[in-house]
Amino acid sequence: VGSRRFPRSLHYLGDLTSTLSAAPERSIGLVRGQEEALARSLAQCSPSKRGVPIGAISQQVVLAGTLAPLAAQQARREGGEGAVLIFVAGVSDIQELMVELGAWPECVCVPLHGEMEIEEQLEAFRPVRPPLVKVVVATNAAESSLTLPDVDVVLDTGQHKVLSHGDGGSGAAAGPMLGRRWISTASAEQRAGRTGRVRPGSVYRLYPRTWAEGEADEANGNMR
Repeated sequence: VGSRRFPRSLHYLGDLTSTLSAAPERSIGLVRGQEEALARSLAQCSPSKRGVPIGAISQQVVLAGTLAPLAAQQARREGGEGAVLIFVAGVSDIQELMVELGAWPECVCVPLHGEMEIEEQLEAFRPVRPPLVKVVVATNAAESSLTLPDVDVVLDTGQHKVLSHGDGGSGAAAGPMLGRRWISTASAEQRAGRTGRVRPGSVYRLYPRTWAEGEADEANGNMR
């Protein structure tokens, strides 16, 4: 499959439910409540800062677990297959989100990360038949190197893990450390480009729109 040819709709924290016309009011209310809680956690944060608030990590996982089935249902109503690709920072996030998605009976949840063998990664390409819905929960291993043509929905937490070097100050360990950071604008666009390959797609970014309106700070790898 070549480069993106079809339009994508972009949604950010605060307007994630704007196109979910098929969702029950109770579900819409649940998503909005989770959005508000996450927005409060991120209010004192910005992508130019190095860290990610601990509370926001779990809140994003819960929100993604609630939003994924609603977004998949909407995609199917619009003629898509409803396959969902969710970007998270690390393997622990994948595991937590798979637990959240376990309450969704139609979900066929597939992990995807760099520590998996190639044969295991191929599971992400296997189609499923309705009423089942394939949900691939991935790290940035799926950001640019793999193309899953049946993806109609991308959910993006806006996080990844990068290797940094500690100096041992303030009680921190010296040497290389794997830390959680906000992704760059370029990476956000790469992730969004995983949909819209064979038909229109939807992208739900679980962070504020204002974070994506600035230029990318490529040196620090952050949105600003």
